[in-house]
Amino acid sequence: MKLIKSIIAAPLLIVASGICLQARAEPAHQHDAHTEAETAHHHDTPAEAAPAHHTHTETVAEHHHDAQTEAAPHHHHASGHHWSAPKAAQKRRNPVAADEVSIKQGETLFQTHCSSCHGVGGEGNGPAAAGLETPPTDLKAMASHHSDGDLAWKIGEGRGLMPGWKAQLQAPEIWSLVNYIKQLPRR
Repeated sequence: MKLIKSIIAAPLLIVASGICLQARAEPAHQHDAHTEAETAHHHDTPAEAAPAHHTHTETVAEHHHDAQTEAAPHHHHASGHHWSAPKAAQKRRNPVAADEVSIKQGETLFQTHCSSCHGVGGEGNGPAAAGLETPPTDLKAMASHHSDGDLAWKIGEGRGLMPGWKAQLQAPEIWSLVNYIKQLPRR
């Protein structure tokens, strides 16, 4: 009986492995091929996305090579790199009030998901930053130069070594992160 189960299970495992490898090799969505209008259409809310396939650590490891070869892998004013959200995303207003509750939630999310690279104070000096070829953005220095919609889109989409968070976080959580980041220069 074990032999029969093994004979049946082996082809199923091979097929499942092939599907997993194909899913990892092909991106779920090629955003670079879209026009600005198409990109804006696909990003009506920061939390809109397919289910997550990788952890943050896996995403950073998988994108390490890609980020080294991209012309502008990260938005970092100090290094001259610039990363722009689509105009429609830049114009979006934050539907979450920047009150004490939202900012506290944003801080908790930031410390959990962002501080390893961006640092506890958002200055791009987190413990993981030392091993990165492109330094993480100093959010404290640049937050006031970007709209809420711009930041929300970037948090949701990610780029290079920075993972997109729209599959892991709900839209109100992303907007609370924006509220927290926007008040960093005052800290």
